[in-house]
Amino acid sequence: MAMTSISRPCPMVAGVAGPLLRRLPRPTSHRCSRVMASAAEHAQKFPPEFPNAILPPSPGCGFMKAPPKQSLVDAGMAHTAKAWVLNSVEFVHWLSFVPGIAVAWMMFQYMGAIAAVQVLGKQIGTLGVFIMMIGHLTQVYGAGLCGNMNHDYEGWQVAPFRSPLPIPNQDNPPQHATSFNNGWLRTVTYHYLLGTYTMGMALFSAAALAFRPAALACAGLTAAVVFLAPKQPLITRKDGEVPVLPISKWMFGILGANAVLNLACIGLIFSPRLLHLVTPYIGSDLLAKVLAGALGAGPLLFFAAAGVLEGVKAEGTFNQYWHLAAFVSVNVGFVLMALLYKYVFGC
Repeated sequence: MAMTSISRPCPMVAGVAGPLLRRLPRPTSHRCSRVMASAAEHAQKFPPEFPNAILPPSPGCGFMKAPPKQSLVDAGMAHTAKAWVLNSVEFVHWLSFVPGIAVAWMMFQYMGAIAAVQVLGKQIGTLGVFIMMIGHLTQVYGAGLCGNMNHDYEGWQVAPFRSPLPIPNQDNPPQHATSFNNGWLRTVTYHYLLGTYTMGMALFSAAALAFRPAALACAGLTAAVVFLAPKQPLITRKDGEVPVLPISKWMFGILGANAVLNLACIGLIFSPRLLHLVTPYIGSDLLAKVLAGALGAGPLLFFAAAGVLEGVKAEGTFNQYWHLAAFVSVNVGFVLMALLYKYVFGC
């Protein structure tokens, strides 16, 4: 009986739904023709090679890379943009998240020892260690995802940059996306990549200095510059005939100020303990101090080297091997930083 009741439509439902269904428009050959014509028009307006040629070839596996862009061919650097090189570049970019997270784990694991550190007469404290971790992860994820999204859009190729749209009153015709990298996207990526990296440094320094008013003011000023300050004029200069470093003067200034403060904070946290560790193995007090300072600054030096290798060498020559070297340097910096926390606070 249950089957019978299900198979027979309810008279009330049938009475209401029947007229409504009869009023619905039915597909006609005219409508099908319009849909097909629209699809053909779309295909003609946006042919398959635009913009999909900058994406991996079908079926789009992660290891598939597009051939070198024409601008790389013209620059004589197409031989450096082979698929295995670009896959290696992509691999070391994503790999950097592993040692980056390892640093956060070390900070978490040795939270008690770090919280007890006295910096200029004040303890860092548990909240301070937490904010230091947030600052570090802001750099790992904020800067990392900004750069990787841009690189994935460009097929992991560092190529000459052009504006994708014409600029009024300038002789600047649109450039085909498969021939050049996107200059506007590059500038935006630089701004937020360096912005998140600088915010991470500001948070770390504010926490390391036990949230003193001056450190909090620096963090607030950093946020204001990143999100509110003018994005022009830029400090862009030419490396030969190639413009590099599309960074605003405001961003460059606050980045430099935070780098100096961050280096000082790392010295205050690590140098006394590093000095205690290395002094028994070195006879000279001066050499011990130099070595302790170098070990503390080591990770930051590798990060700075990565910035020069990518921002100046790779984008100035379009040699993909410089791009690969840049993120090998980033990975080494994170590994050294993780080891620094382990052996300074875990021993």
